[in-house]
Formats: sequence, structure tokens, C-alpha cells
Amino acid sequence: MTKSDGRLPTSGWVGILWCALGLLLVVVGAVWFLMAARHFNLWRYADHYIAAELEVTRFDPKLGDDGQGRTIEGVIHPGGERVWASDRDLAISQFVSPEDKTGRRVPLPGEIEGRRLAVWYWPQQAGEARWWHPPTVVMPGATQQGGAVVRDVLLGVSIVGVGVVCFRRGARYLKSSVADAQ
Repeated sequence: MTKSDGRLPTSGWVGILWCALGLLLVVVGAVWFLMAARHFNLWRYADHYIAAELEVTRFDPKLGDDGQGRTIEGVIHPGGERVWASDRDLAISQFVSPEDKTGRRVPLPGEIEGRRLAVWYWPQQAGEARWWHPPTVVMPGATQQGGAVVRDVLLGVSIVGVGVVCFRRGARYLKSSVADAQ
């Protein structure tokens, strides 16, 4: 059966797949916006951070239940304040032993505990921290990511835009398949 213009009728599944792709792209774009918000907060509060050293006292190589990464506990020098950080904010893969041939990216506790890491530290953040504030301890250079904010926003906008186009195309296919069925 062909349409009056000679084309074959469209299956509703094509429209459903286009809509699903559009929805997936909108979700991915939203994740890019969350990354942009994180980079923006680090850039916005950059003047609160000072250079310091984190002496690692305890490292838990297992991922936390909350998805926040592996826990790093330590003491800030100078000052002696106890802090908790995450491997999300500190690049610890550099401490994996070069002799290790297994290809792991997470150091063993013995490879990182007792070391002093150069970090940027937000002193007395606990007294003024809110849920939207960036972490207390980050790697040097993490606060100078104004370009990352722009990049993430542009990628998020473009991905969401493509997702909307896919969703609209899927809606047209579904509308066409409903019209063909009647």
C-alpha cells in the first residue's frame, strides 16, 4: 500500500526511536549543564582558595555509596585543619606505581597515604558552605576554568538543540503513521 504521492507509509516505531533519541540527547545535554555549573562555581569562588599542602592520612580506594568518588582524609598545612576530599577533585592516579603492569588507575592506600599533595584550599569553608559551594580542597588550576564553563554551556546547548530536533522529527513520524493508519 502506498500513499497518494507514491511514498511508502511510515512505521510508528521510527517515530518512537527518534523521540527516544531526542529524549536521550536532552538528558545528556542536561548533564553538560551540570558540569558547567560545577566549573562556574569553582571559577566564581576562586578568590576564596589559597595554596596549601594536603597531608593524606587515610585513603579509601573503594567508591563511596553516594557516587562522590573515593574518600581522601588529611590535614592541611599550614593550619592543621582536618579535611575530607574526593578523588573527583584531586588527581590521584599520578601516584599509581610506574612498575604496576595491571593498568589500574587508582593507587593503593600505601602509595598515597603519608604524601603531601599541592592543593588549593578554602579555609574555614564549613562555617559558610552551602550546598552549591564547590569543594573545600581542589587541585591547583581547577579554579581557572572559565573556558570550561563556556565550552560546557555551548556543548549543552548544542546537544539539547539536536535532541529537540530529533524529538520533533519523531513526533512528525508518529503523526504521519497515525494519519496513514486511518
